[in-house]
Amino acid sequence: MPFRTNMRTLSLFLKFRAKPQFENPVYGESSPKFTWTAMPGYIIPLTFYLTTIFSATSYLSEKTSGFLQRCLISGVQYTEVMFAHAVIQMLMLSGQNVLLLTIAYGFYNLPLEGSWYLIILLIVMAEVQGMFYGFILGTSFQEETSVNYAATATVICLFLSCGMFWPIEGVHWMLQLAVQYSPIVMAVESYRSVTIRGWGISHSSLIVSMAANIGLLAFFVFVFFWITRAKK
Repeated sequence: MPFRTNMRTLSLFLKFRAKPQFENPVYGESSPKFTWTAMPGYIIPLTFYLTTIFSATSYLSEKTSGFLQRCLISGVQYTEVMFAHAVIQMLMLSGQNVLLLTIAYGFYNLPLEGSWYLIILLIVMAEVQGMFYGFILGTSFQEETSVNYAATATVICLFLSCGMFWPIEGVHWMLQLAVQYSPIVMAVESYRSVTIRGWGISHSSLIVSMAANIGLLAFFVFVFFWITRAKK
């Protein structure tokens, strides 16, 4: 076919081809920002990491200094010691959450289509999980360096698997099966769904996420008391 005929056919194709039509999005806006979907991947793992580090180091310092042993010898119950740790940390976390949400949604104007209570609940659950995970690390290790290594390795894995750097749907299928049902990853996805899509607690994805995170918290509590009892 001559070159002129080819160019004529191409010009007709470009003239009469169907032009793409962009409709209004189902969720969000037509020009979303990267921070809208990336911020949940920062908030949940970071709150988990900060509470892990604080609870692990505070518990380990009391254990290595002998203060915990003196409290137990004086008649204080072990559950009372842990309850005191939990109360102090929850008071600190309350101030941290107020500052975090004020900066995120007051200064950066991140979207929030759903309920405040749901995102606060997701953040608090991640913090309580991190607290008991820190207790596990503080009980298992004898040095703060080892605790820092373990906590840092954990949060790096969470950052890489929560869909912040790379979408979960685009990773290798073997890794996708491993991280798809991770409670922390499910909490990040639920956070995105609440803030961007406006989903409520009645949605099936949020129900599964809440159940998985409660199960992970119960698992951490069981492992912590099991290690504590085994080391007595």
